Amino acid sequence: MKHIPKENNQLYFLLLEFIEKKKSSCPICLATEKSVIDYFDILLYERVNDPETRRVIDASMGFCSKHTALLMRMGDSFGQSMIYRSVLTHIAKTLPSQLPLKKRRIIFPKGIDHKNSYKNKCPACDFEKEFEELYLDEFVLGLEKPEFRKSFAQSSGLCIPHFIKAMEICQKSDTADFLLDTQLKVIDNLIAELDEFILKFDYRFSNQRMGKEKNAWKRAARLLASRHILDDLDQ
Repeated sequence: MKHIPKENNQLYFLLLEFIEKKKSSCPICLATEKSVIDYFDILLYERVNDPETRRVIDASMGFCSKHTALLMRMGDSFGQSMIYRSVLTHIAKTLPSQLPLKKRRIIFPKGIDHKNSYKNKCPACDFEKEFEELYLDEFVLGLEKPEFRKSFAQSSGLCIPHFIKAMEICQKSDTADFLLDTQLKVIDNLIAELDEFILKFDYRFSNQRMGKEKNAWKRAARLLASRHILDDLDQ
């Protein structure tokens, strides 16, 4: 499926919106997720019968498990039935050619992951990666603007995977220094909340009510491993 990237100013304002309104999540994760959901919306309601779109999905034998789960949650049983009928028809036609008549098992070259070697890369993953790179570029450029910096400084930073990628493409030392300083403050604050959370598991402090630290462990997991596309937790 051919996609036309959004104008850069739209990317910028979407990132800024997520930074200001979804302070507990990495804005690049959120923006990339939205692009994948938009991709599936277009697929289900406009491109289900498009021959080239179907060819790509058939060759990939569907989507990866993460994106299959997301697609299932989006509904439209008719559109998904059309997609999977096409994929299964393709499998039925092509898979037997990989099965030797005598042994009836697939022969894979040494060093190949036999679980996934029959599949091309998930097309939704390709799309997700494309937009992830667009949002990373726009995010780093946005850090040169005062309003963007101010909002980001009050956010929960980036997940560590996106922080590393953003640092790698920073061309200006001032931008890199600001991003690093902001991220370190986020990490220090989260460590303090984790300490508070752990302390309240001590019987001597068990009578103290939990505050915002009650979900610090979830935010720590999200910070370390990025936000999963099916994670709808706002806090």
